[in-house]
Amino acid sequence: MVLRILLPAEFQDVHRQAALAWVRRGHEFNHEEWQVAIRAFDLLKEASVVTRQGILPFPVVYHRHVDEPYADSFIQALLDAPEIESVGVQTWAGVAQRILIELRQAGLVPPHQPATRLLVAYCLYWWYAFAYGYIFEVQVLRDLAQSGIQFTAHDLTSRQERVSPWDLEVLGFRGDVMFEEAIDKIPDRDWEEAIAAHLAWGETWHGDLSADVFFGVWASLVGQAKPLVITVQLDTPEPVVTVPPDSPLTVEDNRIVLDDGRELVIQFAS
Repeated sequence: MVLRILLPAEFQDVHRQAALAWVRRGHEFNHEEWQVAIRAFDLLKEASVVTRQGILPFPVVYHRHVDEPYADSFIQALLDAPEIESVGVQTWAGVAQRILIELRQAGLVPPHQPATRLLVAYCLYWWYAFAYGYIFEVQVLRDLAQSGIQFTAHDLTSRQERVSPWDLEVLGFRGDVMFEEAIDKIPDRDWEEAIAAHLAWGETWHGDLSADVFFGVWASLVGQAKPLVITVQLDTPEPVVTVPPDSPLTVEDNRIVLDDGRELVIQFAS
């Protein structure tokens, strides 16, 4: 039984509205709406479901009920498909239809608890991002293979390699291929219709606006990330190391320490 949903402090009403609106009309989102939606779903990575058995972070729910049972078979279906896009969309839709059913069967989306709709939206969003990202990636890899270009790609059937920093190496270059209403006022029937609309617009995707805008905005947000600068002062009797105050690093006796307690050691070789 779900007792409550815990949301991060940064998650505001604008993010709540964007997450719910995405389910119904994500295909119509413009660049600015996608920016808010992507931020909203990133923030929901810090959200949790509180049950009588304990606290379940949203990513744990997604991994347990979506990624673990469906990701590997989805990738294999793409690799085996003569027509990647059509098989991919059909397989994506089949899983998306089961997400709400399975979350309900697990007792994570009980009736009359509208806040749990954010969990449904979260799982639908990340399944969408996963599915369409890999539809695109598998098509790119197949096109490269057919073109005769020499390349090295990670093994998509391996979970460990799917989360590697780079997906593809071509000519020595490495890269990553993928790189409204208040929630408690939406009637249950309207919410069901919103999910049906989500499935409908996803099934009609042909590589145009929705996915292009989504991945374009995602890339622009990643590109806006600032580099982490470590400063070493050399005009002192001994070098002094400093890091930005908002970085995940700290300096202890001139030793750079990661947020998990490990020391960062830089070795110079000639």
